Amino acid sequence: MTTLKRGQSLQADGIRDMMLNHDGNGSTSSMAMNSTKIWERQPYRGGSVHSSSKGTTSTHSFNDHYGVVKTKSGTGSFSTGSTKGALTTNFAGWGTSGGTQGATNGGSSSQVGELLDGTSTHTTSAIPFSDLAPNADSNKWLSYAGYIISGGFPQVFAAKVCFEGSGAQTTDTDWTKVHFAGDIETDHSGNNTYMPTYGSSVLISTLNRTDAVVSTASSRIVYTWANAIPILPYQNSVTADFVYWIKFE
Repeated sequence: MTTLKRGQSLQADGIRDMMLNHDGNGSTSSMAMNSTKIWERQPYRGGSVHSSSKGTTSTHSFNDHYGVVKTKSGTGSFSTGSTKGALTTNFAGWGTSGGTQGATNGGSSSQVGELLDGTSTHTTSAIPFSDLAPNADSNKWLSYAGYIISGGFPQVFAAKVCFEGSGAQTTDTDWTKVHFAGDIETDHSGNNTYMPTYGSSVLISTLNRTDAVVSTASSRIVYTWANAIPILPYQNSVTADFVYWIKFE
């Protein structure tokens, strides 16, 4: 099994290991570089993000895959306020215990989800940002990527990315955008609830660093994009089937 991390030679079997399997590392299957599962799941194609999953394979290249990882979403929740008037907040994505603390502003320290790099599965450990971004600052790690959904009516959504380490600062400019390609390959319990809507193609979302509100919480640097609605459902019972391929630039 091979990763797509920055600083190492980019290999075709690494692309296969990352892109072919929906929610696992590695593969022994043969596949063409113009396979639909490769080019639809690319968050970034031909030097720029593609606005939808549809298109041709003529513009995609090896370099588009550098630094791509994927997250298998987990979920959690916490409540604030009195018992009678408690407000429940849900979170979905991947995060270490510390990353979740940052993303929830101390509301929860639950580890959620998995981050897969083609070789290893990260749960409790953050991943070096230098593996993901071409100009990453040293001593900096990614520890959360996902969404926060606050209760009430209407619900309030926000996308969150958290960094930690001595190299993570609120003034950092070592990345410009983060791209998400969300895919569902099998429906929960075979009940066909989500496949008709989300199973036909990959959905793409791009977040600009300069559009985020940057703060510090639980010793983490937290980027928050308000009103960023998840591109895949986030309900507790189904998120294990929902996977995001992520690329920073």
